[in-house]
Amino acid sequence: MRYASFVALAVSVAAVNAQAPNLDVSQECASAFLSIASGENNECLNLSALLSAFTSPDQSIVTPVDNWLEGMCSRDRCSDDTINAMFDSVSQACSSEAERFSITLDQNSKDLVGRVYPSLREALCLKDTKANQYCVSEVLNDYQDALGTLSLGNVGGVMGRLLQSPPPSNITCTPCSKALYSVARQDHSDMVPEVTGCGDDFNDGQMPANIQLTADGQGGEGGESAATALSSRGLTLAGIPAILAMGALFV
Repeated sequence: MRYASFVALAVSVAAVNAQAPNLDVSQECASAFLSIASGENNECLNLSALLSAFTSPDQSIVTPVDNWLEGMCSRDRCSDDTINAMFDSVSQACSSEAERFSITLDQNSKDLVGRVYPSLREALCLKDTKANQYCVSEVLNDYQDALGTLSLGNVGGVMGRLLQSPPPSNITCTPCSKALYSVARQDHSDMVPEVTGCGDDFNDGQMPANIQLTADGQGGEGGESAATALSSRGLTLAGIPAILAMGALFV
C-alpha cells in the first residue's frame, strides 16, 4: 500500500533524527521531515507531539500518541494544499531513500495520500466515550498489556511475540477495533480487506455504541456519535476491515 509505505518512510526518517545510526537516511531527507513537524503551516498535524517517542526510544509510544491525537483532533483538518506541499517536500528531499526502500512517490501516490488523509484522520480521532480514551490509544494499550512496552526501541521484541502468538480476539475484536475498521472501509473498500475471526457482527456495517467522532474542522461533526456522523453523509458500510492497515500502527 503506497500510503503505508509513505508512513513507513516517515517513521524511518524520524528514527534517524533520534540517533538511530543503523538507518542510512540523508540529512536533506531528515531535514524535510523535521521542517514538516515544526512548520507553522503544518500545525494541523501536531507532529511535534510525537518527537518524544523518537528522542526517547525506550519510552512507551502510547502517551506521546495520545498527546498527538489530543492536539491534532482539536485542530482543523489540513487543507489539500498543505498535504500536497508536504508530499512534494518529502518526495523531492527523499528521492534516494524512496528508491532504496522501494517506495513510489509519484503523482498517483500523491493523489492517494490526499484521498486517504481525511478518512485516516477521522479514524484516528474516534473516541470511546465510555472509557474517555481515543480508540487508537485504547488499542495500543491493549496490545501493550499483551506484548510488553510498545516503544521504538522494542519493535523487534514486540514483532517477535506477535509472530509467535497472534493476540487474542479480546484485543483484536473490540468495539474500538471495529470502529477503526468501519471508517477505514467506508471510503477505501478497494484497499482494506474484510476481517475474519471476529464474528459476523464485526462485519455488519454498524458503528459500535459509545464511539464518538471528535475530529474538528469537518463540517461541524465533532462531538457527534460516529454512527450518526457516518449515516448523515449517506455512507453505506459494506463489510468492515482494517485500519491496522492504516500503516504499521498496530503491527
